[in-house]
Amino acid sequence: MLKLPSREKALTGVIGAVILTAGRACGKKRGWLAALFSVPSVYAVNCVAAVCSSDIMRTATLCLLAVAASLDGQSLTPPVRTLPVPVDASPPNMRSFWSRGYAIYSDLNTGSISVYETSGQRAKVVSQVQIWPNGTYSLDITSAAAAPRGTIFAASGSAYASTGEATGFLAFFGGGGPVKLVQLPYTGLFRVAFADDGTLWAIVREVSTFTALPEYNTLRHYDSTGKMLGSLLPASAFPGLPRAMLMPSLSASSETIGVYYDLARVWIELGYDGSTKGRWSVPDVVVPNGQRVRTLSISLSLTASGRVVRVSSTRGSQPSACSNVEYLTKSGPSLVSTPVNVSPAFSGPAFIRGFLGDQIVWQAKGMLNWSNFQ
Repeated sequence: MLKLPSREKALTGVIGAVILTAGRACGKKRGWLAALFSVPSVYAVNCVAAVCSSDIMRTATLCLLAVAASLDGQSLTPPVRTLPVPVDASPPNMRSFWSRGYAIYSDLNTGSISVYETSGQRAKVVSQVQIWPNGTYSLDITSAAAAPRGTIFAASGSAYASTGEATGFLAFFGGGGPVKLVQLPYTGLFRVAFADDGTLWAIVREVSTFTALPEYNTLRHYDSTGKMLGSLLPASAFPGLPRAMLMPSLSASSETIGVYYDLARVWIELGYDGSTKGRWSVPDVVVPNGQRVRTLSISLSLTASGRVVRVSSTRGSQPSACSNVEYLTKSGPSLVSTPVNVSPAFSGPAFIRGFLGDQIVWQAKGMLNWSNFQ
């Protein structure tokens, strides 16, 4: 259990301003959310992780940037499939996640989670549960994922007591079944993702009171019941940095776990057995016409075929944020960017949900849309 300070120094600057805006969605008594950048508490860890979720997308209207087509002609197709967004998934207190064809929505005020299956003509509820441990005053859910075939789901976050104490947790649940809660004191969970073998991987940060531990493993491996199978990728693997991640990414393909450490700017691929397949440095975001932009968020994902795709939110001279899509290919010790022309798919404000197989899933005007790469 951790005790949060009553006051913390707020971080100034563009990122802090964005977080303060998004902070209204993080529940009561979180007006000092910008302070998370100056105090590395578990509270900070989990709210930072939430920034990469769609809440920041809700904070700023995203205009999709029509990046010039690359030399190999990579582009997105117009939607090959559309589906109405569930009507009860739009309130501002909702946080949303996408995993393996399931749209997962969490209500931060009540701790309720609704899971929708999206393969039919309309989204269908397949699981509704509530996560609210005894003594909880407020709750933060930072990530959620679906196992293969939707046999089980997992959510991560922190539960806060009225005294300011916080405990990290993993919650496992099925279609209407009971919730199994695994409490993780002194641990903040950034991201969770199921592999095809049904085991769960999680990016974590371990702290002692308000200070990150000098050495710990940043990636954990769990079975489907919450039993930890192992941990790897120690903090010391990123020398010269006080911490390797602020808004990391985690995804899985049929044989590979992909991890992006944003502050270290490193992409690592591992086998299901934990062996390292490779490690690559990640280049700057590529934008058209050499525009000067600020990068608000970056997410790297593995598609079903094992390709690495980067989605970034940037802001230039326009007041709204824009989203960019790039393929990242391996060249020696580095990844090389290939911009994707998104204009055939996007014709107005939209934001990207995630991926299903090798398709990209995006939302606009109350509709979920599936587009192919070509």
